Amino acid sequence: MSFLLLCACLLVAGIGCIGRTKDIINPAVVTCASYAIAVGSAGLGVGRWHNVENLSGQTIALIVLSVAVCVIVCLTVIASSRERWCEVGQCSLGSYAIIDMKYVVMIGLYIVVVYYLYYRQINTFISSLGIEGTIFEKLNTYRSLYIINNDSATGGGEGVNAVVLQLRNIVDVMVPFVLFEFIREILYKKYVNYPLGIVGIIGMIASLLTTGRSLLISYMFAGVVSLLIMQKHLHKEYNIRNIIKTIVVVVLIISAFFGLNGLMKRNSEFQFIDYITFYLGSSVTNLEAYMKNPIQAKSTQTLDGLYNIMSTLGFPVQNSGRSVTWIEYSGNESNVFTALQRYYSDGGYITLALYMLIFSAIMTLLYLQTRKDDPFWIILYSMTFYIIFDQSRDDEFYPYILRLSFPIIILALYVICRVMMKEEECASQR
Repeated sequence: MSFLLLCACLLVAGIGCIGRTKDIINPAVVTCASYAIAVGSAGLGVGRWHNVENLSGQTIALIVLSVAVCVIVCLTVIASSRERWCEVGQCSLGSYAIIDMKYVVMIGLYIVVVYYLYYRQINTFISSLGIEGTIFEKLNTYRSLYIINNDSATGGGEGVNAVVLQLRNIVDVMVPFVLFEFIREILYKKYVNYPLGIVGIIGMIASLLTTGRSLLISYMFAGVVSLLIMQKHLHKEYNIRNIIKTIVVVVLIISAFFGLNGLMKRNSEFQFIDYITFYLGSSVTNLEAYMKNPIQAKSTQTLDGLYNIMSTLGFPVQNSGRSVTWIEYSGNESNVFTALQRYYSDGGYITLALYMLIFSAIMTLLYLQTRKDDPFWIILYSMTFYIIFDQSRDDEFYPYILRLSFPIIILALYVICRVMMKEEECASQR
C-alpha cells in the first residue's frame, strides 16, 4: 500500500508543478515523474520479483525530502526569473540555414572512425585475454569485467587509450546536435534532411558499442526534449495529438530497451513486465534494503569525480570510489540504489538536502536558458536531460560535471553550434 500512496503523492506533486510552470520538461516535473515511475514499478513487482510489501518510514522520508527540495528550488528559481519563451514570430531558430552537407559528411565520418577505433581497441584487448565470441559477446564480457565496476563506459579506460576515449566523448555532443538540427529543419524549414537523419541513426546504433543501452536511451531523450522545447518556442500547445505521440515514443523506447536483451547478450529469465519493472523499480527496493542498515561512506560516494580530478592533477588524495553493491532478485542482480543513497551515505540528511539543492538549482538554471532561442543551450539541456530522469536510478549529475572531459564537451558543443549553424544571408541582412 505504501508504494501506491507514495506513487500517487509524487504524481500529484508533478501535476501541481505542471500547473505552476505550464511545462512538462522542467526539473521539478521530471523529478516527480522519475520517482513516481520508480516507486510505481517497485510496487508492481511485489510478489513477482521481490517481496518488500511496504516501504519503511525512513525510505519514504528520504524520497519525500529530496523531491520536496527539488520542487521548492525549481519553482523558486523559475518564479524569480525573467526569462520567457520567444514572442510569436520572434524566434530566431528559423533564421539558420539548412546545415551544409559537408558538415553532415564530416560528422558521419567522425562517428564511424571513432567508434571503429573504440571497438578495435576493446576487441584487441579482450582477444588478448584469450576470450573469443561474437561482437556483442566480447562487448558483454568487457562490460562485465571493466565497466560495471567502474561506473562508466568511458571511465575505466581498460584497453582503450585516453585519446580515443576523449574523441568518443565528443560523439555524445554530435548525436544530440544532429537530432536537434534534424528536428529544427522539419519544424522551421519544412525540410526533411534524410542524410542528416541517417547520420543520427548511425550515431544511435553505434552507441551500443559502449556495451550498454543507457547512452542510446539518453539520445532518444535528447531528441524528444529538443522537439518539445522548439514546440514551446513555436507556441504549440501540448494537445491530445502531441500527448499520444509522446506516449508512442515512450512505448517504443521501452520496447527497444527490452528487445535489445538478446542482441546485447543479456541473460534474463524475466517476462516483459517483470523485466521493465525490475529495471525501473529495483533501485527503490535496493534503497529500502540500504536504509535498514545505512552505512556511511569512508570518503565520498558523490564527489569521487572531484577526488579523481585532484589525483590526476597530482594532489595526494585517496578515495575508495563509488561502491557497487549487488542485490539478487529471482536470479537477476541490481546495483542501483537511487541517487539518494549516495547523497545520504556522505553525511545523512544534511548532505542529501545540500546535494539535491545544488543539483536542482543548476539544472533549473540550465532549463531556463532554453527559453532563449540559442541552439547551444537547447542542445545542452536536451543532452543532459537524462540525468534528471535517472535520479531515481542512480546519480549521474556529479560524475558528469566532475570530470576532466566536461570542459572539452562544453567547448565542443559551442564550436559545433557556432561553426555549423549559419544564419541565412537574407535573415542576417535584416
